[in-house]
Amino acid sequence: MLRRSFKWWQWETLLVTMAGYAFYYVVRKNLSLAMPLLGSEFGISKVQLGAFLTFHGLVYGLARFTNGVLTDRNSARKVMAAGLFICALVNLAFGMSDHVARALANAFGDGGPAAFTGCLVWTMGIVWIIHGYFQGMGVGPCVKTLPQWFPPNQLATKQAIWNLSHSIGAGGVFALLGWWIIPTFHAWRLCFIVPAAIALAGASAILFLFKDSPADLG
Repeated sequence: MLRRSFKWWQWETLLVTMAGYAFYYVVRKNLSLAMPLLGSEFGISKVQLGAFLTFHGLVYGLARFTNGVLTDRNSARKVMAAGLFICALVNLAFGMSDHVARALANAFGDGGPAAFTGCLVWTMGIVWIIHGYFQGMGVGPCVKTLPQWFPPNQLATKQAIWNLSHSIGAGGVFALLGWWIIPTFHAWRLCFIVPAAIALAGASAILFLFKDSPADLG
């Protein structure tokens, strides 16, 4: 009975870490799907955001290291939930970035279309770079937790299963936005607000369901 209970918690941990990391992709891959709408509404292209997208990748890579150190010194459950929660808030901020850009264009420019577009590119770019740092809080908790629950002779197989979370998250956001939100509403803002709401629910679920190690269950 005890062995069966432990096995159940092993699979629960694997599925929770998979779902948790998939949620990170829901609030990460949405920008690619929203770009055509941003282009049609504001005239922004991936070329204009190219430098910021590059810095996003660099910051994300650095954050995976620094947040790995953070995770080693803290609860993996809390780090993963906090990172996802902040990524959701940053997505909400991105969805409101045109309002910020309008205020900046009026305050520091002539408020014209060129000033607004320039401010919008900078606002969106900086917000997305910040987002890249907190995206780096998703991997460390999973890497730390799985070896706590699975012995070495099972770990490679379980990590291979966990790696499906990338595809699940990317496929999920494509289905959500590409098949429903964008064709139905044609609203770029919803491409960030809806995934943010899902991520907030996911962060709450992580806090409730995630277990750092068997010691958490006695």
